[in-house]
Amino acid sequence: MENQVFQKGNTFRLKITCKDFSETLTDPTVLNLKVYDSTGTAVLTKAIGDLVHASTGVYYYDWSYTTLGDYVYEFSGTLAGFSMLAWAKFSIEYWT
Repeated sequence: MENQVFQKGNTFRLKITCKDFSETLTDPTVLNLKVYDSTGTAVLTKAIGDLVHASTGVYYYDWSYTTLGDYVYEFSGTLAGFSMLAWAKFSIEYWT
C-alpha cells in the first residue's frame, strides 16, 4: 500500500468504504478509528458516533495534526457479523 503524505497543519480525511462478501456497501455495527505514531502509541481514538457517515458503508473523519512523522491509521469493527480491519500508512511533513 502506498504511503500517503500530508502537509503539516492541513486537514486531511481518513476514510473507509465497507462492503460485505458480496461487495454490497454495508454499514458496520461497530466501527472504530485509531491513529498510531511510529512508536505504536495511539494519538487518536474515535468510535462510530464520532465519524461522519457519508452514505451506506462510507465513513470518514477529518483531522488536522501538526506533529511531523510517520503514522498508521486503522479502522476496526464488526461488519455483517464478522470482524474487520483496514489500515494505511501516512506521513506528516513540512513543506516550505
